Amino acid sequence: MKINCNNYIALYTNGKYKCKGRFEFENLPLHKNKSELIVRIACFNYFTKNIPVEETIINHKNILDFCIGARIKGAAKFIYLDKNGREFNLSKTIRYFISNRGFIIKKRFNDGRIEYMNSHPKRGKAWYQTILNKYETTDASQYDINYNYYSYKAHQEIYKFKHKLTLS
Repeated sequence: MKINCNNYIALYTNGKYKCKGRFEFENLPLHKNKSELIVRIACFNYFTKNIPVEETIINHKNILDFCIGARIKGAAKFIYLDKNGREFNLSKTIRYFISNRGFIIKKRFNDGRIEYMNSHPKRGKAWYQTILNKYETTDASQYDINYNYYSYKAHQEIYKFKHKLTLS
């Protein structure tokens, strides 16, 4: 299964596999983006084992695979709004996951522009996020994860792949 020469899953006759690009999720080098690995894992399981995306996502146990890393450059800042509407500055590098309750992270640029992180397709604003800089356990069941977000992202990838096949 391949989208192009840079994004594919290769299944070998001996049962081994090789994933590249959008589908790569194991033993990633340090310079590769490890954000939302659960989406890649869910897509892999869907295409290779016929496991529904939701089943993979709900049963996955490592919170770090749900995390998104973001870094901001220059004088721009990450900020978040608490429940009372007060703004707080965050560090230049953050790790967070999409949650059911939490707050909304925004980027504030020098020119006054504001950009929401992880825009919600229907609400137009953003999904709720929770910062994960310090953690007691990596057990994902201990966190308030919004599984719908990750399912949505995995289904987007699957749609792109299937749509690409019909165009070829």
